[in-house]
Parts: sequence; C-alpha cells; structure tokens
Amino acid sequence: MMTRKELDLWVGIFAVIGIGALLFLSLKVANLASFSAADSYQVNAKFENIGGLKVRAPVKSAGVVVGRIRSTPSSKTSAA
Repeated sequence: MMTRKELDLWVGIFAVIGIGALLFLSLKVANLASFSAADSYQVNAKFENIGGLKVRAPVKSAGVVVGRIRSTPSSKTSAA
C-alpha cells in the first residue's frame, strides 16, 4: 500500500502532466506555437482588392490551413 507522501507525489505528477498537456493543446488549437520541424517559406502576393482580409487570417489549400496572413499594407494596391 502507498504511503500518503507517495500518493501526494503521484497526484502532483499527474496534475503537472495534465496541465502541460492542456497548455500544449491550447497553443496548437490557437496556432500560436509551431512545434513542427518542417521548413517554411514566405509567399508575397499583390491584389487590387483584399476585401475583408485580416492579419492572422488562415490561408487554406483544399480546405487545409497551410498558413496565416502575416501583414496587409494599407495602400491602394495591397500585398498580402
């Protein structure tokens, strides 16, 4: 049978692992942290009208998020 100290230790370890897992998942869902080692590259494009395009809006290819809008200059011919 486990002593009170051992039980408290295991509960603490389990709690720390659980909090770490929740933090990891929340960062992945919010796309705030990139934990992949994949190479990345920047694409610049010019548009006459960007409409309602906003910074951090997702860029999708075939329905899959492949990136985010980093910036939108405020000129007549906008680049995103």
